[in-house]
Parts: sequence; C-alpha cells; structure tokens
Amino acid sequence: MTNNGLILIGDENTNKPDGSRLTITSRDNATHGPKLVVVFEGSDDVTAALDIGADGNWEWNHSGNLSNASTIPDFSASLNSYLGNATPSFTDAWGNEFVDIPLKVSANATLVLDEIDIEYDWTAAVGVSPHSDLLGELNQHVSNLTPDAAGNVSIILNVSSGSAGKVELLNLWLGQGDRPPSITTITLPTETIVPDGQSRSLSIDVTSYQGISNLSWLAMIPQLQNSASQPTLFHSFENDTTWVEDPAGLVNNISGSWMALNNQSGIMTWDLTVSWAWLPEQDVVWQVQAKTIDLLHTSRLSSQTTDHERRMEITSFTVWDMSEPTEGSPQIYAGEWVAGGDLLRVEGAVRFLNQTSHPLPGDVLVELVDLSANTTVDSSGTYSIEVFAPQVSHYGGYTIAAHLFGPYDSTEPGLASLTFNIDATKPGFQANAPLGQRILPSSQQLFNVTITDGNDSDGLDLGSLSLRWWVEGLHDNGDGIPQLDEYGQKPLLREGESDFFHAQYDDTYNSHGQQVSLFIEGFDKTGNTILSGSGFEADLLHYISLVPSPTEVTSVNMDLPGGDTLTPAHPGWLNISIRDVNGLDDIEGIIIDLGLGNTLSYDKDGSFESSNSLLEVLEFTFEVQGDEITLNLSFIASPLFDDMSADEMGITLKFSDSSGEHITDTGLYWRFNADVILVESSMRTFGAESRLLVYDDYVTLGQRLVVEGRVRYVAADLAPASGSYSVMLESPLDLPLLVVTDADGRFEGTMDALGSGLYRVVIQVNGGLGSANPSPEPIRLQIDDEAPLIVGHEPTMISTNSTEIMLQFDIKEADSGLPEQGIQVQCVQTDGLQSFGDIIEGTATIIIPGEVSRYLVNLSSQPIQGENLDCWFDVADMAGNNLTGEGSAKTWPLRFQVIETRPDISAERITISDYPLILGRMTSVSIEIFNIGAPDATTFNITLETHAP
Repeated sequence: MTNNGLILIGDENTNKPDGSRLTITSRDNATHGPKLVVVFEGSDDVTAALDIGADGNWEWNHSGNLSNASTIPDFSASLNSYLGNATPSFTDAWGNEFVDIPLKVSANATLVLDEIDIEYDWTAAVGVSPHSDLLGELNQHVSNLTPDAAGNVSIILNVSSGSAGKVELLNLWLGQGDRPPSITTITLPTETIVPDGQSRSLSIDVTSYQGISNLSWLAMIPQLQNSASQPTLFHSFENDTTWVEDPAGLVNNISGSWMALNNQSGIMTWDLTVSWAWLPEQDVVWQVQAKTIDLLHTSRLSSQTTDHERRMEITSFTVWDMSEPTEGSPQIYAGEWVAGGDLLRVEGAVRFLNQTSHPLPGDVLVELVDLSANTTVDSSGTYSIEVFAPQVSHYGGYTIAAHLFGPYDSTEPGLASLTFNIDATKPGFQANAPLGQRILPSSQQLFNVTITDGNDSDGLDLGSLSLRWWVEGLHDNGDGIPQLDEYGQKPLLREGESDFFHAQYDDTYNSHGQQVSLFIEGFDKTGNTILSGSGFEADLLHYISLVPSPTEVTSVNMDLPGGDTLTPAHPGWLNISIRDVNGLDDIEGIIIDLGLGNTLSYDKDGSFESSNSLLEVLEFTFEVQGDEITLNLSFIASPLFDDMSADEMGITLKFSDSSGEHITDTGLYWRFNADVILVESSMRTFGAESRLLVYDDYVTLGQRLVVEGRVRYVAADLAPASGSYSVMLESPLDLPLLVVTDADGRFEGTMDALGSGLYRVVIQVNGGLGSANPSPEPIRLQIDDEAPLIVGHEPTMISTNSTEIMLQFDIKEADSGLPEQGIQVQCVQTDGLQSFGDIIEGTATIIIPGEVSRYLVNLSSQPIQGENLDCWFDVADMAGNNLTGEGSAKTWPLRFQVIETRPDISAERITISDYPLILGRMTSVSIEIFNIGAPDATTFNITLETHAP
C-alpha cells in the first residue's frame, strides 16, 4: 500500500459488540491524511475514548447517549508532539520521510469517527528521484549545455503538482566546486561511413575550466543497436596516444590529433577507417566522454548522427562484342545477335548501396552467373571481365548476368543482366563443281557451291561472300604452295533466293600436273566465318590439271599357294606394275580376267568386285612413286569353287583411263586344286604302355585305339578350310566315328577294337571338286580274346628251411604269343591267412617256346618256414591279355605246400616219480619224445642233466 500523507492506526477494543468493523479509507489528496471511521452499533450508554499516539493520554472520552455525535477537541498538539520525537517509518523513492502514528479507540457501542481534518505544512527535500539525483542532473545539464559568452548556462526548472495547493521553492543552494569539462561541439561525418579504405574525421570541442593540462582522456562511443559490442575511440593526454578498444574488429585503422585553441579549450579529431565487420545502421548517436586528472567527468550524446553501410550493388552493366565483325556497334543490346565463340567484355561499376563511394580492389568479387569468370574492381570501383560466348546456339535468347560474391550483394534484380541471341552455327557449305582430283582445264571453269546459315539464324552477309582461286601456272611464286596473298578473288553470285552461289575462273594457264586451289570467304550477319582457308590443307577443294596419256603395264607377278596352283581358303597374290604419267587418278577402271568368265573389276575410288561369288578379293593396295604404280592384290577361292572346266587358265588385264581402254595378255597361267591328302598318320593302343600298330597286329578285344594324323592340300602343304572336309574313323562291327580337326588340319580320335578286320581313316570333301587323293591306307588288326594260362609246374611242394628253389612252370598262349623277354616272378610265405617275410623275386627265362612255353626261375631266400609259399607271375601276351588263373595275381597265387622232409625231435613233457627229490634215493624220470619231421630209424641219445638252483 502506498502511503500518501498522514496515516492513523486504530486499535480495536476487544469488548466491541459482535459485528463491529474498522474501516480505514484514504483520500486522493496527498496533502491530508486518511479518514478514520469507527462504527459501533447502538447509541445509548455509550462509553468511548480516543488515545492519539497510544501514550495512555486519552485526548477524548465520552459516557452517555451519543446519538447526536460529539466533536473531538483539537489534537494537533498530540500529533506534533509525537512527530517531534518519532523516527521515520520509511522513505519513498523521491526522498520523502513518513511516520506511522498509532490511534487507540475504546468503546462499547458502534462508534463513527468522521470529518477528521488535519492540515500541515510539508517541506519536501528535492534531491533524489527514481530516475536520478538533482545534483547529477544539474551537472549533466551544465556539461551538455552550451555556455553563453560569460561562460554561464541556463537550466530550466519545471514544477508540476497533481493536486490543488501552492508550491514554494526555497532553500535552493548550489555549491559550485571544480567545474567538470564541457563538450561544446560534436562534429560527425555527413556522408555514410563505408569500408572503402577512406578515413572519416570525427571531432569534439572540449573546454576544461581548470585548464587543458587538467584533461586526462577523451572518448567517443557509437551507440550501435545492431552490434553486440561497440568500439571506443580513446585519446590520452597523459602520454598523447590515440587508440581504439574494439573487441568486434569494427575498426581497421584509427589515428587522432589534438589542437589546443587556448589554455582551456581545444579540438580533438579522430580519423577513423571502418572494417567490413561494421554492420549497416542508420542514425547512430555518438556518446562523448571527457575526464580530468582530478576525476571530473562529463558525458554527452551527439545531436548529429552517422549512417553506416557495407552492402553493395552493381550500378552499371554493359556487354561489348570484342570480335570482328559485329552487328552494328560493339555494344550488345537486348535481343541483338552475337556469334558463338566471340570474345565478350562485361563492364560496369560497383558502389556501396545508395552511395557514390565504392569498395577497394580485392574487397569485392564480381562473378558472372553460371560462367567460370570473375574479377574485382579497380581503384575507381569499375570492373571488366572477358569471356567467350558459348559455342552453342541460343536462338531463343541467352542471358549473361553478374552478381557480387558473398552476403553483401544488394543489386536490384535484373539490373546486372542482359539477354541476347547467340548464333554459334557457322555457315555450312558444300562444293558442287568442279568435282574430282583431276580436271580438264577451261577458260570458263565453273565453280558452284551451296552455302546455308539455317532458318533460325540472322542470315548470311551476302556482300562478304567471294571465291578465292589459285592456279599454279598463273599465281604461283615458284614454290608450288598456294599462299593467301597469291589467290585471286571473285564475288560469289547468288542464284535467285536459293542457297546456290557461283563464279567462273580460268585455269588454262596450267600445264599437265599443275594444281588449282579454291576456297570461299565470308560470314553471316552475326560474324560466324566460313571455315575455309588458303593452302591445300585448309582450302575447300583442290585438283590437278589433267592431260590424257595411256596406261602401260610394265610387269606382272603371280604368287599362289601351290606355285601356279590356287588352293581353297588360302590367298594368292597378283603384283601388277604399271606406268601412267597422269598418276593413279587417271585410271578409271581395271579388269583382271582370270579365265572362264571369272573377272576382278575395279572402279575409280571404289574397290575390286568379283564376277564369281566363290572367288573374291581379300585386299588390295596401290603403291605410287611418281608415275610408277604398283597394284598388290590378294584373292581367295571358296572350297566350293568348281568353275575349272579347263586344266589351266590364262590371265588378261584391261585398263581404262582418260586416253581409253588398254588390254594386256600377261602370259601367266594358273590352276585350281582342292584335293586333300592324309599325312603323318598313325594308330596306337591307348594307355601308359602305348604301342604303335601295324598291319596284322594283334589287339585285345575292346582295346581302346588312338588314331591321329594331319590333313593338307595336295598342291600345297596347307590345311583345308574348317568345315570343307570331314574325317571319320571306321572299324569292324562299329559305326563310323566323326573326329574334330584343328586349324592346322590335325586330328586325334579313339575307337574300340571289337573284331578282327580293317581299321581306317576316311576323308570326305564337303562339296566342290576336291577329293582325298590318294585315299588313306587301312590297317588290318586281329583280335586275341584268350588270356595266357599256367598249365603245369614243378615241384609240387617245398621242403622246410629251403633257401634255393628251382621253379619250372608251363604257360599256354595260342594266338598272339608271349613276349621274348623274361617273366617277373614274386613269392611270399604264408601261415594260415597271414603272409610274412620279404617278397622273394626272380626272373624266369623261357627254355622251351611254343603254344605251351616252359619257363625256369631260380628263387633264393632265407630258409622257408611258413605253411605255404604263394607265387604269382607278371606276364601278358602280345595282344595285351594278362595272365589268368592260378599265379595271375597275389590274390590268386600258385600255392606250394611247405613240408618238412627231415626228422624233427622235441621233448614235450618230463615227469618225476618222487617229489621232492631226496638226496641218495633212486628216482624215476619219464620223458615224452615227439618227431614232427619225417620218419627215421636212426638211433639217438637223450642226456638228462641236473643242477642246483
């Protein structure tokens, strides 16, 4: 609650009737205190009293009827007495002190206290307010106001009141101590401050009433709203230095100078260069501060303001066509035509937004949109960029535009752009006459050419079109090379509204073999030049003047695969040497007649064509050295070629040139032979022990046979073409087998021997006149289907402990016979199902040959101890049939029983009649003796020996 004036506090009596209330209301007039209303119900026998200040002295009391009210006597003395000794309860923001006065009320009925009027005189101390203090505000005005000629300033005091009454100002006392310095004038730049590298001057006029030697420092601070921090420009008088406190880097450079006007006043000037970090802002007020050595301080805001800008704009944009020719002036306007590839120059100026000042070189980058081209401005703020027009036509318009790189571009949309048309298509042309590499001279030689620039372009510049002609016999300086300054010139005349243009020239000055060069000059309306120039490399056409002369055949050589014989699928060569003083271009046609209607024909600038699809030219070349020409021609016949009703055919040549036709009989004859022959043929058995087979050889039934060989032509050692022949293998009791041949004619095939008879290779020529000549010879083979068998052997058993065994065995072989070399014999001892000991080996030799052959082998080993001796034999007949039956394998051996043929006695059991033995007593000993060897009647002794343990 806000206190306004005097406040009365009521103390409610605890004996009040029920329903009593205490109401404290306030007035709007702060001059008077609040109205106190105390209400008690009832009016008879009222006992009431008031104690002002609650000091125990009742300023008013009453007893009896109070229906007609009662007036309380004046209690201002009690109030003044209380105020005289009271301590302020609180002080408001304006420096006014307030005292709370207690009011004690006592009554037994409803009591109404009203119409209280308290009048008082109030002297307010005008010193402070919620906003500032009087002294500081007066000093601020003293500092900021401009003194008059006497050095005084006028300060206006405005007094206002919210209520009625009279206000008197009194006791105003100004105690003037050392007067702070005055800032009389602040001078700021009138132009917008931009980061253009130029310094701007800011100055202040300062008066120090204690003398300028009392000044400590001066400062200027822009009151920026767009920046988080602001720079402070300082100048210190203590060390005469100028600097800037600039945490945001808004200032690039600062300098200052002080100029004293007298012993109290002077002018401080700062030269400020801002950076690109200074944000755009309008109406910036500057605060100026001054401080003296004795800590007198003055602060003042400028009445002027500054504007700041860093945004830029392109203020002018012009495009020039730097390539000749151009349409009209070099400057390009909207909708004009420009040739593709022309050098363009884009020029203009860059300024700070709405300013005449411009950025420094290197501080801004002007870029062409969608083009890899950019530049900066020069010292005057202008830019110039050179770029080539696109090499692609833009008949509907091409826009070139510029912008400033970075966030500071504020160029008006559309200002820095230009749309024009680009014709990048150079005029097309085609020579129609004369055509050919050799032309007959004429005094009115006609040149005709088609020139077009398309329907979408700006059209041809007809006045620029001309024929440039060079005739060696007329224009050449002797080096035979056309040079630009040697060419003559004739205008090209248009035929109506067509695209045809013509001119006439005279080339009869040329002798045979001299040359003529022609090209055209001109361009379209946009400046696209015709791509034709001087010299044989760049001209439109050139030719040689022609004088007719017959072609002469000087030699003909033939090189066929078989000497004078051509074989299918392999090329033959003809080498024809001719002489023609007019050169190869004079030859209009060649016909090589190979006989029986088979011809190879050549047309000028074409290729050789054959009259027979089965006889074709593979390749041909012309070698030219002066007037000597060599034709090298390769031709080939198909395996199906069969036009050989004659044994041999002659070769005739026919040449056609400018002088007519010339026929030459070469005297050469050739043949065609498609016969094939089998060479390098062989037949062998398949497997690791392969053997070559000859006529009447034996083989086993089912023996796999390998047949190999090579097929070649009879006339030349060359392989026939793939697919032109087939190779098959024939054998008895089986179907023919087709085998595959490689590129050299080699083949390898397998077949099985299923019966005795002829085995052969059959060659079949697939079409044409060829055949196998001679036919391959067959091989007769016999089948041996019975394996060798052991039919007898000696001995039938082996003595135990034998170390030398002579083994004789008989083998039956009735067909192919056995080999002459020895037979490998291997034996091993066995006990039951187990074999043991080393393998016993030996080689048996034949002692009686025949259908049943006898062999003998001597086997040496350690003593034989097993139950049996198993032997087997490694032998096969000449056909390859391995031995069968007993002795053919380790698992099917020839078994010999091992028998002991000598006595073999052993004591098996000893029995003693008395046990234990008693020394000196006769004891009977029984011994059981066994003979496990051969029976023998020879007497033998038994010795019994005892010994102590």
